[in-house]
Amino acid sequence: MDISLTAAIGLEQADQTIIIWGGISNDQEAHIDKIEVHRSQYIDGGFENISGTSIGATQKQFIDNEPLYNAYYVVTIIDKNGHYYKSRAIFAQPTDDIPPAIPY
Repeated sequence: MDISLTAAIGLEQADQTIIIWGGISNDQEAHIDKIEVHRSQYIDGGFENISGTSIGATQKQFIDNEPLYNAYYVVTIIDKNGHYYKSRAIFAQPTDDIPPAIPY
């Protein structure tokens, strides 16, 4: 299967990060067994599945309700033949909108 899987950050907040993805045609969805979202503090490894049970082929987003302050995300598609397709790692860092304390 020729998938051009792309992933992006849809929203970054202190209490949640939304990961979105695309590049999957309607015909290809029928061949997908499951989708997983993986997260790590490091771009070069240590990714863990945070989506738990598999995500359905038609779903195009995942909400991380326990985001790390700095995190990399990878979306992985597994087809019905056991082939893996991974997105590039995307970086998320929630906006720090709390001003520092006033100095005395």
